[in-house]
Amino acid sequence: MTIVDEAGSPVEGATVSGQWSGATSDKDSGITDASGEVVLTSDRIWRPASGTTFTFTVINVTHPEFGWDGVEESDSAIVTSSKWSLRWR
Repeated sequence: MTIVDEAGSPVEGATVSGQWSGATSDKDSGITDASGEVVLTSDRIWRPASGTTFTFTVINVTHPEFGWDGVEESDSAIVTSSKWSLRWR
């Protein structure tokens, strides 16, 4: 997923935390890179079957210079092959 500021510019160094649901229920967090992107990987299920649904809900975003609007965002991905990703743009 990508974290941006009010002007739509990427935010580096934001900590994104949230909860997986659907096929798994673990919590994850990560820090955004220079492109504002963070990669989060569920560690509970490996090699999910085709048709498996994963949903990630952002619970918090923190950054030393920026505030978060507090709106929880979530998105789902359905596994259609052995390679997949969940990405917000």
